Amino acid sequence: MLSEKDIEFIIGNRNADTSKLLLGASKYPEVNVKLCVNCIESRQKIASKLPMWYANPELAYPFPLSAEQCSSEATGEYKRQIAFQLLQRLHTGCSNLEEAHLNGADLTGGMGVDTYYLSQLFGSFHYFERNSELCMATRYNFQKLGAEKIELHNLEINGNNISQLPGAPFDFIFIDPARRSRSDKSSKVISLQEYEPNIVELKDELFKIAPIVLVKVSPMADIKLNLSLLPQTSQIHIVSVDNECKELLFVLQRNGMQSYGSVEITAVNLSSKGRESQFFRYTLDDEECARPVFASKTGKYLYEPNKSLLKGGVFKLLCAGFGVAKLAPSTHLYTSDDPVMEFPGKIFEIQEVVEFNKKNMKKLATEYPHADISARNFPLDTNALKKMSGIKDGGERHLFATTLNNGEKVVIIASIKR
Repeated sequence: MLSEKDIEFIIGNRNADTSKLLLGASKYPEVNVKLCVNCIESRQKIASKLPMWYANPELAYPFPLSAEQCSSEATGEYKRQIAFQLLQRLHTGCSNLEEAHLNGADLTGGMGVDTYYLSQLFGSFHYFERNSELCMATRYNFQKLGAEKIELHNLEINGNNISQLPGAPFDFIFIDPARRSRSDKSSKVISLQEYEPNIVELKDELFKIAPIVLVKVSPMADIKLNLSLLPQTSQIHIVSVDNECKELLFVLQRNGMQSYGSVEITAVNLSSKGRESQFFRYTLDDEECARPVFASKTGKYLYEPNKSLLKGGVFKLLCAGFGVAKLAPSTHLYTSDDPVMEFPGKIFEIQEVVEFNKKNMKKLATEYPHADISARNFPLDTNALKKMSGIKDGGERHLFATTLNNGEKVVIIASIKR
């Protein structure tokens, strides 16, 4: 798909203005400039999230949007871990999954990142993709990556062809339905019923050919609403990378009906920088029954939960789980006198707490002309606080404008500990 001239062009113009490259395409008669420009733009999008793929200039990316939407190495590997644990439970008598000769499928293959990682668990694995050009590029890329046991199919999944899918039945299915309107690619959809394919309509058909279905949904989706639409859910994984919420994963299991309050939820913050990942497991019933502890004053340390916990609505459980106190019912910050280093989030050491008023904000602007500012449960938002104070981003301090349990509006001056 990429000639030697194409690869040289991509490497030599990796930081070039791609619009100028297209305008000057006639200068390069031996180069597929349009494809190369798409590859250059795609490589810029995957440089940090797919470093192994980025390091291989032979890989082709015909659609930059696919590169923007694809999974990262961290989330692809995490899905592999989920599948491994599920398959081990399903095949309890098998000491080695390779001996079971398992068969899996990715029904919405896209650029193939998830397929690549999941396939490592299976004797055979099937990739399905409705876009013929993307399917052809992925076939080429898998050859370059040495992923030889993946069978590729240029096929769109729908309710009429699930039972006849090549390779079926499967031990495991992954599906990441499209969340953009087919008629308007710039329009994103949130509701499961608007996804393509519609997983709510198709799940019963999928269970006829596989006992386990792993579904990726929008990180903006409502967890409780989706649980009501997907009652066969046995697990949910809220996945952040470097404290940015990236994915919601629903594990559906054949005959797995249970009350949604008892579904196991894992809030995880993965690291792409070699740091230790953070995990917190709970159920909605656990959070509902938990009793929060509220702080009468700020202690020496301040805690900000990671984004996966905030997405999952884990607020009360953190008090009992880590011996910290919440600043106020609607203030999702916590405090303690002694450091709790295992807390799943950022840890700050408090230097000072001042009453919020104009005089103190002017003083803080003088002392800390550069600091990170955050508003948490506060009448003004973060941008309004920055404008009011004149404090610029940066520096070694973090200023939290927030509300305490007694209703007092304060600014907490802190420095990051971890």
